[in-house]
Amino acid sequence: MDSQEILQIKNQLAKAEYESNLRVVSQKKPKIPVVLFFGRDNFSDNSKYLYLDACRNNYGFQPIWCSYNSVLVKQLLELNLNALDLNVNLAKNIALLIKVPLCVFSISPNESLRISTYKAALAGAQKVQLWHGVGTKQLDLALTDKGDMGNPTFVNQLVESSSIDYILSPAKTWDRQWREFFGVRKIIRAGMPRNEVLTRQPFEHELLGSYKKVFKSPDAFKILWAPTYTFIGDSAHWMNQTIYEKIKAPFVKRKIKVELIIKPHPYDNRFEEENKNNPLIISSEPDIYPYLNQVDLLITDKSSIFTDFLHCNKPIVFIKNNKLQETDQDNIFMNQLPGLEIELGSIDVAIEQVLTQDAFDGIRQALRSVAFDTHAGGACKEINSYFAQLVPELVAN
Repeated sequence: MDSQEILQIKNQLAKAEYESNLRVVSQKKPKIPVVLFFGRDNFSDNSKYLYLDACRNNYGFQPIWCSYNSVLVKQLLELNLNALDLNVNLAKNIALLIKVPLCVFSISPNESLRISTYKAALAGAQKVQLWHGVGTKQLDLALTDKGDMGNPTFVNQLVESSSIDYILSPAKTWDRQWREFFGVRKIIRAGMPRNEVLTRQPFEHELLGSYKKVFKSPDAFKILWAPTYTFIGDSAHWMNQTIYEKIKAPFVKRKIKVELIIKPHPYDNRFEEENKNNPLIISSEPDIYPYLNQVDLLITDKSSIFTDFLHCNKPIVFIKNNKLQETDQDNIFMNQLPGLEIELGSIDVAIEQVLTQDAFDGIRQALRSVAFDTHAGGACKEINSYFAQLVPELVAN
């Protein structure tokens, strides 16, 4: 072992000791009425809408958006909204984090925090997971029989995803699923915050992080194709020009003006460079939700966006995807989908049926009533009001 290797080991041990001490400090440090909100690298998803509601209304705690996106942080600060840049002033950030009683996530805390030092600094905080929708896919702890439990990276992922105290569950039907996925027992019952904007016009700040415009033709039949992620090594089926023509064919036959837009999954941003000149494909990152209620037909292969789209009560076509790790039969969508499921090569047949007769209207409404126990329009107020009671208790303790 050379001197460089010895130094590296010493540094690792020193870092581990420092973070162990930091966790103790965080757990002992008295808390202040602050709630931290973490999201994706862009400004989107459930935590975005919950944070902005907390900024518009006084719930008795200070909301702060935390991000490694320095441009976004600067934009929020210029709007007089509280935001923290995680890239700079590490010591100052840690001094704040150890005083925080509650933090909110929409994706895995590991993805949001990135570095172990920040995780240690939040050891004394309670953690709320809003997640990004409900659907049919299996996640995390439900995959231990299928994943490689001898792989330290996989096990670390399980630890990070299950290191939460509360989960948002929009209906009783999902409660057991959250326990199986994340090992969490404390439930917050409310709608998904990102669904609020489907029931009303977006507020001004809710357009931050979203597209400037999605659809160009107000009088066209609008189709959004929102696939789930493409598995590594597979080709992206949503890049097929022949499929575009199949989707449009029923409209051409009827002389109906149609506009097709494809929004890839955020994990598919590796395809962006080769699609930069494709006018149908929009960036995978910006927030689509302020425009989702403009869509007349959603095409997806069971991305969780389809459950949110139930609030719009418009047709959905599902493309079969046999690679998805789907949940058991207790999932309400395993026995009945709110739309026709079909092979991609027969997508024109499914669209023909949609244009001829919307046979799933009643099914969509029935499934929405089971998938969501509360009204989407009151989600943010319900959750932040819950925080308004929880934060003083955590501060007092």
